[in-house]
Amino acid sequence: FPLVFLVNLQRMLPLVGLKVSDALAAAALPALAAGGMYACVNIARLFTTASLSAPLQMAALIATGAASFAAITFVTNRRGIREVVELFRAPKRTA
Repeated sequence: FPLVFLVNLQRMLPLVGLKVSDALAAAALPALAAGGMYACVNIARLFTTASLSAPLQMAALIATGAASFAAITFVTNRRGIREVVELFRAPKRTA
């Protein structure tokens, strides 16, 4: 479905004044973090396959994925982190 997604983006983004390159640029850093997470989880899987039971291995791989995604995002996309934090902050009151 990536091709359908890109075709739909190309058709719909001009309606809100954006280009496909704007959408792809916004997705680039999270995609980088996702790729790094995938690599970290696969490396961790190599080291945990024989030594842990299946439920413990799953928990370890989930923790590895979450920690690696957070770390890579923190290093590569601080602006995105600031945007998310601002979404959850209470609005500033004006007098």
